[in-house]
Amino acid sequence: MQNQETTQQPHLNEEHITLLISLSEENPRKLIENLLETYKTSWARHIESIKKACAEKDAKALRSPVHLINGSSANLGFQRLSLTCRRIEDEIETGVYNDFENCVQQLEEEYEVTLKKLEAFLERN
Repeated sequence: MQNQETTQQPHLNEEHITLLISLSEENPRKLIENLLETYKTSWARHIESIKKACAEKDAKALRSPVHLINGSSANLGFQRLSLTCRRIEDEIETGVYNDFENCVQQLEEEYEVTLKKLEAFLERN
């Protein structure tokens, strides 16, 4: 379940993404495409681990792939997805996480919306 603090945040940290784009003098679009390709590959691997951990209701096994998605999402400026992962991590750390039934759907929905928002942002810039 999303909390209100998370849902009030924008999906993208556009300043951060603009900074990433500016790091490439030769082909900014190519840099973002390469980073996104790497992100999508790691996402696919980590979401499978998350699905397994949620099916087994294993919070300890859930923490690591959620943490990895959190870090890579933050690095790319995927703010809301990162915050969602951070909330899950915090709840696991404090021993109160129990939303295994909704975890995968919630993360996958945030992932899809984030990618659409990124595509729209890149088209505008």
